[in-house]
Amino acid sequence: MTTAAPVSRHETLLESLRAEVGAIVEDERTVARIQARRAERIERAHRLALELVPKDQSTGGPKWSTAQVAERQLATELAVELRVTENEAHRLMSTGRGLTGTFQATLEALKQGAFSYRHAHTLVRFGVDLPDEARAEFEETMLSKAADLTVVQFENLARRLTEEVQHETAVERFERAAASRYFARDNAPDGMAYLTHYLPAVEAVAIESMAISIANSAHKAGDPRTLTQLRADAISDLILSGNSSIPGVATGIRPKVAITVPALSMLGHDSEAATLEGYGPIDPHTAGHLVVSAPSFLRVLTDPVTGSLLAEGQKRYRPSAILDDFVKLLHRSCRFPQCTRPAGDSDTDHTHDHGLGGETYILNLAPLCPTHHLVKHHTSWSVRQLGDHVLEWTSPLGHVTRTSPPVRMRPAPTDLVAQHPPGDDGPPPF
Repeated sequence: MTTAAPVSRHETLLESLRAEVGAIVEDERTVARIQARRAERIERAHRLALELVPKDQSTGGPKWSTAQVAERQLATELAVELRVTENEAHRLMSTGRGLTGTFQATLEALKQGAFSYRHAHTLVRFGVDLPDEARAEFEETMLSKAADLTVVQFENLARRLTEEVQHETAVERFERAAASRYFARDNAPDGMAYLTHYLPAVEAVAIESMAISIANSAHKAGDPRTLTQLRADAISDLILSGNSSIPGVATGIRPKVAITVPALSMLGHDSEAATLEGYGPIDPHTAGHLVVSAPSFLRVLTDPVTGSLLAEGQKRYRPSAILDDFVKLLHRSCRFPQCTRPAGDSDTDHTHDHGLGGETYILNLAPLCPTHHLVKHHTSWSVRQLGDHVLEWTSPLGHVTRTSPPVRMRPAPTDLVAQHPPGDDGPPPF
């Protein structure tokens, strides 16, 4: 009689690991199937939004078409409900339209879990602008490779294939690409940030060359900073200390930096951090340096018990410079749900329209970036200000979202408030 050899612990663990990896792969296929269904639902939602024939809600100025209103309303609705950016919502809509339209073979493969949604999105993104006669062959070639390529490899293949069938010349493509140049900032931890400058390569190389030359010269002269640090500092110095050469731009332009420093912290009664507008809390050393060198101050009063900001109002349409600054200090960013565009780049908007009786005072003003300012006036989104500067937004489908201002000073210590209760005519403690 023969007996089976005992299974070793190593073999048992190996088999368990193999099963887990297999389950992960199957879960990924399930996710792809769900995302394929989501793409179909998003496109159906888009068609329904168009069939509702929404009207532009603005009372003046250029009107939006029905398609513009429908698309913007759906994008904002999805962004708020899914907790994604509006750019991501537009990408979901664009990909859904492509998968259910021109690239249905890709949708069917996604339903089978043959590859990820990111593969499908890449195929649509590169294929949508191809000539009609080239799309079918492009999709067939891409699908034949999708299962064996990572998303990065898949994108590289898409870029090569689309390059081969472009009708435009290299110069035409460059001019089109150059028209989309931009400059943006992304915040990072520990008081740092990234600057992204998308620009023509010749200019980028020239800027890099100048930074390297300055850094090398300083390094040879004995500067203790690393070359990497020197290159970064050289670019900062050139931007912040130089004058623009763009025709028509005023000379002597300097950056405007606003910092909110709690008075109690300045006097040593509290440890609340200072705040750099458009970024967030910064270290006290940097804050102290900025305070010492600040060319001017805007005194902002807060309720010592709640920490809420206080201000007077005015009746005229356009806020005074001080009130406008105050609104932007209070709200810090665009107040549309989930938007993070800095208040300094936004319009100061009357929540209740001035033309309909809305007053120009702090409880009826809030910053809206140009994009969401248009959304407020052209679509069926509505908004009202509640107490404590909370804005209540109602979407075209009736979903209610409340947004609160990120700025709120910490209330003063209770012992200081007790020394100077409300109504006390004595001098404030600071």
